[in-house]
Amino acid sequence: MIKKEWSAFRKNWWLKIVAVAIIAIPSIYAGVFLGSIRDPVAVVNEDKKVEYNDYTLNVGKELAKSLQNNDSMDFKLVDSKTADQGLKDGDYYMVITIPSNFSKNATTLLDAQPQKMILNYTTNPGSSYIASKMDDSAIAKIKAEVSSTVTKTYAETIFNQLGSVN
Repeated sequence: MIKKEWSAFRKNWWLKIVAVAIIAIPSIYAGVFLGSIRDPVAVVNEDKKVEYNDYTLNVGKELAKSLQNNDSMDFKLVDSKTADQGLKDGDYYMVITIPSNFSKNATTLLDAQPQKMILNYTTNPGSSYIASKMDDSAIAKIKAEVSSTVTKTYAETIFNQLGSVN
């Protein structure tokens, strides 16, 4: 019975075309998907450390280091010129810039009018749909990472201050 089916398969060219399509379409889809997510994300740290209550805060450096050690995406710490060129060349599909006033704004959390800690995200408009959806996901993860880093830095600073009061 199986010999008959293989014989019919060998003789029918439509079945051969269908078999090739069944194999080729998922392979092409997988190739396109993997190709769209292979590019790393550039991280540009322009933040300048600040003195806050006798402590040095360098939130941008801590965030950049934390992102580099994060395995969820391929974060590369580069300068702004390299990031811009890499975005144009398609080497990076997103650039995250930590602005120069990032740590300074972190010190205003307890002020009457705290300043927002804003990261700048630049995406490659030529990237695929899948990469753009990954950008959205990455931005949400990075915002959570920023929140965690700032909270940790403040907690350490406040505990250090409480320890020095005694």
